[in-house]
Amino acid sequence: MKDNALEAEPRRARRVTHLGRVFFLGECGFRGLAYLQDISTTGCRVISESPLQIGMELELSLVAASDERDIMIEMAKVQWINGDHFGLEFEAIDPQERERLRLFLKTVVMPSISDVAGV
Repeated sequence: MKDNALEAEPRRARRVTHLGRVFFLGECGFRGLAYLQDISTTGCRVISESPLQIGMELELSLVAASDERDIMIEMAKVQWINGDHFGLEFEAIDPQERERLRLFLKTVVMPSISDVAGV
């Protein structure tokens, strides 16, 4: 199915592997919880048992750190679905929140090559 297919497109921003929680709110009070797999300043990949659909628009609350308030994304759109994995593109984010996200991404420790390769 073309709607669910992952298409190879160049990334606009560097993705960082980060496991964390995302709370979301959609139309008509639709709420859910997702778990981050990776994130960038332009979007993220999440896992969720919630019945999301391509094109859905969601407000996100990214749990950044226990000592900071969540990073708020005004609007993210579901771009692709593969089972319980979803790709979200950040379409509207306050400039201050985008800067908080950018600073947060700088603090995320990237795994070493040996960790990724299993060496």
